[in-house]
Amino acid sequence: LLVPVALIIILIGHPGYASAVSLTRIIIFSFLLLLIILRYLTRRKFLKVCVLAASFLPVLLLTLPFVKAGIEPYVSSKVAGEYLLKNTGAGSTILCAKPFLRGIKYYTDRKVAAMGNVFFSPHPVAHLDSDDKVMDFLRKQPVTYCVLNKSKVDDMERIASQGFSCSILKIIGNEYILKILPAKK
Repeated sequence: LLVPVALIIILIGHPGYASAVSLTRIIIFSFLLLLIILRYLTRRKFLKVCVLAASFLPVLLLTLPFVKAGIEPYVSSKVAGEYLLKNTGAGSTILCAKPFLRGIKYYTDRKVAAMGNVFFSPHPVAHLDSDDKVMDFLRKQPVTYCVLNKSKVDDMERIASQGFSCSILKIIGNEYILKILPAKK
């Protein structure tokens, strides 16, 4: 019974999910089912409530493969990693926001660095927690590719304005893929 409510909370927090038409249909179906269940509960038809509640999970599980493509960019870095492998040169370290660090490392098998606050990682990862550290990092690479969230993009554009050109190559879900080059003199 909490699934429709959970889906609405997810949509409020992550409105990009609403772009999947199939997901919207699942939400509508869930609300209708919830209303029917509530109606049967008020009429004390508990057998029908049990049948409807028990059938909801299998129906939901059968429909999830159809909405997977619309949801995947928001919960996995697989698509962003594939884009980086196809469209970037090998060698340079990829600068990532914390939520995307492990996924990008896994899907690209390239070195990564974290932009933002220091956090525990069992792997050796450079933590760039100040503008000066980010600037030093950018200076050491001829080209830097980044996978950042929107707030980090704003920070990067501010930092890169001091001698670098910053361009957004692609937006995949909530991942912004940027290319940063030294500004031409």
